[in-house]
Amino acid sequence: MRIAVLNMNETHRDPRVRRTTRSLQDCGHTARVFEMRLGGKSKSEIVDGIEIERVEVAHNYDLERVQQISKVSPDTARIIGRCDPRVMELDVRRINALDNIIWQIDRRVEYICNNRQWDLHLGLIQSINRIRSILLVNLDLFRAAQSFKPDVVYANDLDTLVAAHMLHRVNGAKIVYDAHEVYPEQLPTHMRGHIWHRFYTALEKELIPFSQCRFTVCGAIADYFRTEYHADGFVTIHNVPSIRHLPNVATLERRNHVPRVLYHGAYFAYRGLDEMVEAARYVPNALFVLRGIGEYESVLRAHVERVGLADKVHFEQPVKVTELVETAAFCDIGLNPFVNVCKNTEFALPNKFFEYMMAGLAVMSSDLVEMRALTEKLKVGRLFPKLDPHEIAHALNVLIAEPDKLAEYRVNAYEAARRTYHWEMEERKFVEAFDRAMQA
Repeated sequence: MRIAVLNMNETHRDPRVRRTTRSLQDCGHTARVFEMRLGGKSKSEIVDGIEIERVEVAHNYDLERVQQISKVSPDTARIIGRCDPRVMELDVRRINALDNIIWQIDRRVEYICNNRQWDLHLGLIQSINRIRSILLVNLDLFRAAQSFKPDVVYANDLDTLVAAHMLHRVNGAKIVYDAHEVYPEQLPTHMRGHIWHRFYTALEKELIPFSQCRFTVCGAIADYFRTEYHADGFVTIHNVPSIRHLPNVATLERRNHVPRVLYHGAYFAYRGLDEMVEAARYVPNALFVLRGIGEYESVLRAHVERVGLADKVHFEQPVKVTELVETAAFCDIGLNPFVNVCKNTEFALPNKFFEYMMAGLAVMSSDLVEMRALTEKLKVGRLFPKLDPHEIAHALNVLIAEPDKLAEYRVNAYEAARRTYHWEMEERKFVEAFDRAMQA
């Protein structure tokens, strides 16, 4: 089959999309990824044997542009309208004069616009434009993928599911929905806005039933969809690395004179990184290694300089996703410090949890549902009772003072990755579920 893979992230830095796409190719399917063009990248590229086609990012969110969705797929436009009619009908240019009015939070006013009555809230225009920006990328993804003539469209996360629905309605393509997160619940309440949150919650509930095959990354998210949307059939496929990246067992014999504590991944606020940096002040016998990407790096570097920890906290250059396990193997402890500020962090089970395991690291994590379950089941590390710098430091100091226990956790992690928690094991479930859905 011809499979159009839709991705809002950059595929060269997205291990899950690369793994699933390669697995589909290995089964004999023709798969092409369609993503946004960011950072001046080429319009097309081949990465790890995966053909990638990129679309330009829209910067004009006017009503006329978003209403093109109605011309392409009236059914999709009607669903969007049911989620919030203003997205498809409100001419924000006519109310830009209101930008200079200061509205109190949660205070409602009424205003006549285009002979319609609207509830105007703080940030209405910004919220509508944020929603439209994603919808217009979906429109361009649809147009690019339509020329590919796919039999199947593989939507990675909710922010590509509109394009998938359009391809389903217009071209008859079957839909695979891979929910990497609970998209509407990805931010703290004060950051996401009630209009944005309400729209995407309604949109996910509307669009999930159109998918023939459903995946997600952990059981807690599958349970959430079942409870909130009455949506069954999600198959959990863990974000685990390929067994090809498993280092030689000799890595377990390595002992750093000063234990190295690693965080690798994206730099964001609310990831526990500030608390981790602060904790370094109270862990005398350890070196903290940060290896990642993101604008928040400048905040972390400033924090390190401000408290005089440059000799304790080292920032290292990011590496390719195919080198994450290899470079992690030189450390001793891997950190998953997540602040529980939303459903996404409550259910967090990040790639790095499994990458640390395969690298033969003891895993130290926030006490959250999925990470607690695996840490206790596999005996691969410990949990922070709460994400406080002193609590983090205490947990690390206790483990570092028990070198035999640290070595035991490292062996357990490595062996669990070698036996079970690698892509070749997950791939079997993935391919079976995909084939079953496509044959139904």
